[in-house]
Amino acid sequence: TEQIVESSDVCCSLQMREYKVVVLGSGGVGKSALTVQFVTGTFIEKYDPTIEDFYRKEIEVDSSPSVLEILDTAGTILAIYLRLTSTPCGALL
Repeated sequence: TEQIVESSDVCCSLQMREYKVVVLGSGGVGKSALTVQFVTGTFIEKYDPTIEDFYRKEIEVDSSPSVLEILDTAGTILAIYLRLTSTPCGALL
């Protein structure tokens, strides 16, 4: 038997699922070191304060290829997020 596959089915099956992660924490605690070690497999020994960095890594989740998008924030950004969560006009989920 001949199987007919619509182009939209092929397109959707070839797309990788994306996961988005934001790394939060105080300054100098190792957010960037852990993130870089996870993404590249190398350890950063010298501390260089981060403004904000973005990383992508292909991973496998439940035997399916996926993309992990990681936003590595500066420690000072945490204060802004915490301030937003303590007011009625903002929320951090």
